[in-house]
Amino acid sequence: IGAETTTGCILAASSLGKRGVPAHEVSTQATEDLLYDLSYQACVDQHLQDQLIILMTLAKGHSKIRCGPLTDHTKTAMYVAELLTKIAHEMAETAQKLIHKRHSKEIP
Repeated sequence: IGAETTTGCILAASSLGKRGVPAHEVSTQATEDLLYDLSYQACVDQHLQDQLIILMTLAKGHSKIRCGPLTDHTKTAMYVAELLTKIAHEMAETAQKLIHKRHSKEIP
């Protein structure tokens, strides 16, 4: 399922059906995942945030995204990007929203 915010952000969520699991339970899971991301007023969902780390690392200047809590995949992507490029990533929490910032200065 998907949703478009009033600012034009498009978020999506899905859930895989399993034998013996009613369709309404599958759709409920997808809906809960989407509502979770929307509750943070995020511009990216929990499955996209880790994929953007490499693009933010390679971009010139500063980059930032509004997202929910970091997933383990995102933490790993930030760690590996820092190891390979010496470019720092950090999180700043503001009013229940998390802002991921990428700084262009190198880590000593």
